[in-house]
Amino acid sequence: MDKIDMNIQENVATFITKLPKVILLCVIIYLISLNFKTTNEAPKNQEVKAEVSNVVPLDAVKKYFPTCTSVEKVNEVHYAVKAGGEEIGKLLVTTPIADDLIGYAGNVPLFLAVSEEDVILGLTLLDNSESPGFLRRLEKKNLFSAWDGKTLEEAEQLNVEAVSGATMSSDAIRGSVKRALEFYLERDGGGFDMDWMKLLQHALGGIVVLLALASMFWGSRMKRWRYVLQVSSVLILGFWSGYFVSLELLFH
Repeated sequence: MDKIDMNIQENVATFITKLPKVILLCVIIYLISLNFKTTNEAPKNQEVKAEVSNVVPLDAVKKYFPTCTSVEKVNEVHYAVKAGGEEIGKLLVTTPIADDLIGYAGNVPLFLAVSEEDVILGLTLLDNSESPGFLRRLEKKNLFSAWDGKTLEEAEQLNVEAVSGATMSSDAIRGSVKRALEFYLERDGGGFDMDWMKLLQHALGGIVVLLALASMFWGSRMKRWRYVLQVSSVLILGFWSGYFVSLELLFH
């Protein structure tokens, strides 16, 4: 029993000795996770908000959602319409995924306004170079309202005819709507925008931290990994992630 007690006391003493280093590594892990969140969300959100305002004018959205206060990009097609932070509908935007569909004078970007029940409220053209005469013809032939009142699934199956006299323009619009609907339905209205490089960065950072933690308690066994840990600490935690680990604190 005395030998067991001595081993326990030695282990406790070792743990107490290593405790400051453990705390240091916990702080580093926390900073890495915090960095992952802020670098992926805050700057991206700022960029996305600027991009959204350039693509979709808020005034055009308020035609369908009068209480709208903001529009947030979810993926290439799906934009969430919000009122005071609460989602009240969505937009399906055809740019850039349908920019290769050319009308008479260029591509014809647009958005579909969609209710919370996934019913299309209307179609609005965004900035384009199409002939105003062609667009008036399309409006007179009710092309823009052809999808109104349809669910997204119904609209995706709908066969809207081209308008004679403005065939190229109507084809571009029909094709753009169909592509946006197909994209949205295939992604189930979601889509997860994963930054794989950022994920790899933090996964490797986590491995380095775990190796450093292991070296504190099993120094002799981890000796062969010392050089790898030193280099990876500088390259991954230092230059790539922006956090330097003091090697003097990690090793005797």
